[in-house]
Amino acid sequence: MKHVLAFDIGGTHIKYGVINEKLEFKVKNFIVTKIETIIEDLLDIALSILKQYPEIKDIAISSTGIVDSKTKKIINANGDFKNYIGTDFKVIEENLNVNLILLNDANAAAYAEVENSDERFAMITFGTGVGAGIVFNKTLQVSKNGFDGEFGYLIHNHKMVNDSLSFSKFNELSKQKFNFDSNSTNEFKNSYLTNHEFKTFVDNYLDEIASFLFNIIVTLNLDKIYIGGGINHISHEAKQALINKYNALKNKTFFKADIVFSNHGNSAALIGLAKQILHSKKS
Repeated sequence: MKHVLAFDIGGTHIKYGVINEKLEFKVKNFIVTKIETIIEDLLDIALSILKQYPEIKDIAISSTGIVDSKTKKIINANGDFKNYIGTDFKVIEENLNVNLILLNDANAAAYAEVENSDERFAMITFGTGVGAGIVFNKTLQVSKNGFDGEFGYLIHNHKMVNDSLSFSKFNELSKQKFNFDSNSTNEFKNSYLTNHEFKTFVDNYLDEIASFLFNIIVTLNLDKIYIGGGINHISHEAKQALINKYNALKNKTFFKADIVFSNHGNSAALIGLAKQILHSKKS
C-alpha cells in the first residue's frame, strides 16, 4: 500500500503524518514551529520517517502564508512571520530525492472536501491567520499570483481579519484573561458551560465569525462553508452556538448556504495533501 508523508505548517505547530491510500494515519505527531530552523526540522523528521517507510517517494507540505507551488517557496506571510518569506522547500526535495508538493494550508484543507459534493464551497481556516480554499465544480480556484482566498487581509470592524478573527490570537487573549489554553477541548467545554464571563468572551468572538462567514457566503454566492484550523478545538456546544448565530443571520435572507465544521478537524490539510498526491497517482 502506498504512503505519503505530509506536513502542515502553522504559526504555532507543525503537524505531520504518514497517511496511506485509505487516508488512515500510520504516524501522527507535531512539533513547535520554529521559523529559523524550519527546513532542518522538517529534514530531521523526514529522514526518521523514511527509515521506517523507505517506500515513500512523495512528501507534501501545506503552509500558512502565500506560497508559490511551482518554485516551492513562501512568497508572502503576515506581519508575525516576515522572516518566513523566501523559505525554499525545494531543498528538502533535493536532499531526500523525493517528489515534493507545496500548497497553501487552506487550499490543502479544501482538497479534503473536494470529492464530497459538486457544491460551490469554501474551506475557511481559523488558525494563526484566516485563509480559504475556494472550490467550484470540484476545482480549486487558483490564480497566477496565488492570492486566492486570502480573506485574512479583508477589513472587519476596522481591523484586518488576520488580527481580529485569528484563533491563535483569541487563544492568547483567553490565556491572559482566564489562565487556560483554549486548545484544551475539555477545559474549554467546562468553562463555556459554567463560567459566564468566559462564555460571554467566546460568544462575542463567535458573533464576529458568524457575521464574517455570512458576508463571504453572500459575496461569493456559496452553497456551503467548511470550517477548519485550530478553531476546531472549541467544544461541541460552542460550535453549535456559532452555527446558530450564523443561521440567525441567514434566516433573515433568501440565502440557504450552511456552515459546517470539517469532519477532519484540524487534520484537514494533512488529509487534503494525501488525497492530492495519492489520488493523482491513481489517475
